[in-house]
Amino acid sequence: MGCFDILSKLLVVLCCYILFHAYVHGYKFNVNYCIDKVEGDKEIDESNIKTGLEMISKRSCINFLYNGTCYMKKTNCGTECTAGCGKWKYANDKKCKECFDPYKKCNENCKKCTNRCEDWKKGNVKECKKSNSKSKECKVKYEECKKIKYKSKECRAKYEECKKCKITCEECEKNISLNKEEVYNMEIDMNCNKKPGCIAKKVLMYLGLIPTVRRRDRDYYIKVNDDNIEFKYKKHYSELKNIALDFIGYDYSSIAHFGDSYGALTNTKTFIRKQLNDERVKLTGQEVRPAFLDLKWLHNTYCKGHFRSFVQCKNSGFSKSYETNRCECPTGYTGRTCEDLQYQNRKLCPGPVIYVDEDSGKQELKFKAKTNCTVRLYAPVGRRIRIHIEKTYCTNKDPCFENDCLQIKYHTDMANTGLCVCGKFENSSLTTKGTSALVQYTGKRTNYYAYLSYHLDKK
Repeated sequence: MGCFDILSKLLVVLCCYILFHAYVHGYKFNVNYCIDKVEGDKEIDESNIKTGLEMISKRSCINFLYNGTCYMKKTNCGTECTAGCGKWKYANDKKCKECFDPYKKCNENCKKCTNRCEDWKKGNVKECKKSNSKSKECKVKYEECKKIKYKSKECRAKYEECKKCKITCEECEKNISLNKEEVYNMEIDMNCNKKPGCIAKKVLMYLGLIPTVRRRDRDYYIKVNDDNIEFKYKKHYSELKNIALDFIGYDYSSIAHFGDSYGALTNTKTFIRKQLNDERVKLTGQEVRPAFLDLKWLHNTYCKGHFRSFVQCKNSGFSKSYETNRCECPTGYTGRTCEDLQYQNRKLCPGPVIYVDEDSGKQELKFKAKTNCTVRLYAPVGRRIRIHIEKTYCTNKDPCFENDCLQIKYHTDMANTGLCVCGKFENSSLTTKGTSALVQYTGKRTNYYAYLSYHLDKK
């Protein structure tokens, strides 16, 4: 059994500790959390926090459980360790020194004074007789100095108590969690609190998901413009060469992928895409929800290997950790093994499966009206498909993500989001990486449409 804590502060402290529960028929990775509301913050939307966590828990082995006691432990600990510190309740060196330094100086002056007065007391009559007033003055200073010295001792005692209190608090802070693991403070600002996807993003990064632009293979997919990145953001774009993510494809629509203006000095982009490089396409920076590849990374990192799977998943799906005879499916697929297409409307959609061959020539693929459609295109072995977007009119989003308008999965790995197009768009083409493609249309109004064409690519 292991554990960790997240303290999320937002005003939020997601104080999380993690327990492992392996079962014969499933596996759960439990994370307890609580919310630390900073005084004066009345606008925290706890339902958004819950929704953000559910984006992760409903499609992985991670199970978030609300537990208010973890923050109470922190509060009680703080109260106990600061009980004797008085106004130095939140002890820090600066405050303690402000208390002690004036008396320290006084104490130094006191020593000089007492040294002179001691000489006088010992019979240095010649010195003291020079002036009766000096003699009296010295006596007065001597008495005053003794008082100051006493105060100095009192303050030093408070100073030492203050330092001791601070150390106690730090030790207490480290031991709040169930298994003495260090607490994780996750700060969530008000803007992020409005978006469940932003909360999911922060939690995934806490669990180890790195920004996509920091992958060691990023140079195959983007060209970073270092000259246009603010100095304080440069480290956010530095490659993490020791972290291998070769088992997970590079996805422009990952929730961990920065938008191309993140940390920019000017209106110029911080990077450009080397693939899907049509500037009209807006893919990066989405915080709607984790992309399927984000969830697959989570599965491989925390869940896979901890339970026995009883299903063979198709189309890049993976076994559910709590229902081990069923698969978690990427967008466009459904069913126990992810073999079925997600949306099929016989009246409003084209046929769900289309085989493209030499005799087909250029064919049209039309979607329209308020409906959802999924179509799978297949080419002969060793051949690829050329897909052309003639024209679209539908929901306008920036960035554009799956289930917004038109999505084309053209990779061999169907877990990858692929190309997403929104709003008014026309005249753009791509070629599949392998022998198939999946096209998904989401029409949210009766006047929306997406017109495409396709044909076999040249050998």
